[in-house]
Amino acid sequence: MLTTHHRPIERQLATTWATSSATAIASRFSAEIMAHYPAFWPETVRALMVHSAQWTERLVQQFPGGRDNIERRLRHCGWGEPDLATAINSGADSLTLIAQSELQPYERNAIRRNVTARDMHLHRMPWPRDILQGLLRQDVELRVSLSYFIEPNPGERGRSDRFRYASHGLRFAVQRPTETAVQFQSRINALSREDDEAFENFEGADHRWLLGPRKRFRGSLHHDRMTCSAPELAPREHIAIFPVGGWWKSREALERFERRARYALVVSIHAPDLPSHIDLYTSVEQALQSEIQITVPIEGA
Repeated sequence: MLTTHHRPIERQLATTWATSSATAIASRFSAEIMAHYPAFWPETVRALMVHSAQWTERLVQQFPGGRDNIERRLRHCGWGEPDLATAINSGADSLTLIAQSELQPYERNAIRRNVTARDMHLHRMPWPRDILQGLLRQDVELRVSLSYFIEPNPGERGRSDRFRYASHGLRFAVQRPTETAVQFQSRINALSREDDEAFENFEGADHRWLLGPRKRFRGSLHHDRMTCSAPELAPREHIAIFPVGGWWKSREALERFERRARYALVVSIHAPDLPSHIDLYTSVEQALQSEIQITVPIEGA
């Protein structure tokens, strides 16, 4: 990539590559998103960058293999090349839903006097259920991105307990196709009362997720994708956001447990082979008449 030379008296132009040029491109990409949507938070902008990314054919050829080699590809090139048009637009055969919110991850239990989980957010996705259930032979891709910023504790970096470095952790879970909203909420509540590590086995052996809960929740930007039939996606209309461990919770003496945390949730469905007479975007736009987020206290925490 052509750029200016750091000693303009000697020469005006030079070339740059790798992370040096990638940083400039990523900065422009994020600036374009912010110019289109000034109300978007930084958490939302970086979520959209990852959410819109796709592996190019060259990247797949460079890092071949099936699901077992996905981690290797992610370590080298992340989720691939982001697409600006995808990041800022929805279309007839795809749509993106964005929620910006904040919650209080922890609180001191008035009876036991220990710090426990506090808030859970339950988002209802306004899927066009009738349309999806009618697409019997149509596969759709669901993408979910959860982005938030932590308060780091650098002195604990590298310790065996991964919950010592980050101030807090957030997780997302998607409703199963065979459970009701009440059952889903009860399952999340039960999980939140368990040890922080219990979530790794939370979603069971749902191999349709590209990464799954054991691998997707690293850092503070979580992304995963699954492909399923359209009728199977239709009842998966709730997504829960809830806290796990962090030093705000474990280091009570610092009294950080009542702090609030922002997050951005980005969810999209994509149906590339959708019949031309079906418009997912318009169907969802008509259904969006009210707020789709519900704040639910974690019972018994």
